[in-house]
Amino acid sequence: ITVESAIKFFQQDVLKVGDAENPTYAMSGEMVLALACIWLLIYFCISNGVRTAGWVVYITVPLPIVLIIILLMRGATLKGAGNGIKEYIGKWEGSSLSSLTIWNEAAGQVFFTLSVCMGIMTAYSSHMAIRHQVGRDEKIISLSDMSVALLGGFTVYSMLGYLEYRTKDKGIYEMSSFSLAFVAYPTAVSLVSGSNFWGILFFLCLIMLGIDSAFSIVEAVTTVITDSWIAKRYKLGKPICSLIVCLVAFALGTAYTMDIGIYLLDVVDHYVNSWGMVA
Repeated sequence: ITVESAIKFFQQDVLKVGDAENPTYAMSGEMVLALACIWLLIYFCISNGVRTAGWVVYITVPLPIVLIIILLMRGATLKGAGNGIKEYIGKWEGSSLSSLTIWNEAAGQVFFTLSVCMGIMTAYSSHMAIRHQVGRDEKIISLSDMSVALLGGFTVYSMLGYLEYRTKDKGIYEMSSFSLAFVAYPTAVSLVSGSNFWGILFFLCLIMLGIDSAFSIVEAVTTVITDSWIAKRYKLGKPICSLIVCLVAFALGTAYTMDIGIYLLDVVDHYVNSWGMVA
């Protein structure tokens, strides 16, 4: 397996990416089915609000961290891992700090990972006692988020170092976003002995992290709805509100299963996560 073949497989066979200038707007049946399965999982996680989500996070929060540590331990034992870590740490260039784009992207990433401006923290804090120490919690959450992000970076780049060692291609360090998670890292894993086992661990980790993020956003929306006078008037409980939100989100998400879905996602990610939240 080569990086080029992995890119081709991901774009043509998985995403079925079409021509951005002449799209057919055709949906991928496999993607729609996968989307439906994910939203079904999300619904079961938050069907009764924090009562169910509280139990789910006992698994979906610590398990990914354990898997990240396991994958890091495996990656660190591979040849070339040190070169990948050096690329991750990089060289400090003070002149880059004068760039507005750097600061905007950094702030957008921090805001996104901490769910700032998404109402998630507000929704969860509404279930706390009035005298609960929010100041303590926000420090724990911020430091934990930063620590896991740094740990994840070492995990990914140790494996990328091994991939560079095998392919002699330094261009893999230029990959980011979807190409990094669904092309570069899986390609590196495929070259490791016992690749099926490590691949399962990696994608299980991604699923857990993705579901955590998704049901937190949904919980923020359903909390607002269930607290509104409309829900109280028509006696809409948490399960019904959660179902409605998940169905609407699934319907909107089908747009990303089209042949131009990856382009739409890139536009939304840039203007909502990078500029919208910061603005």
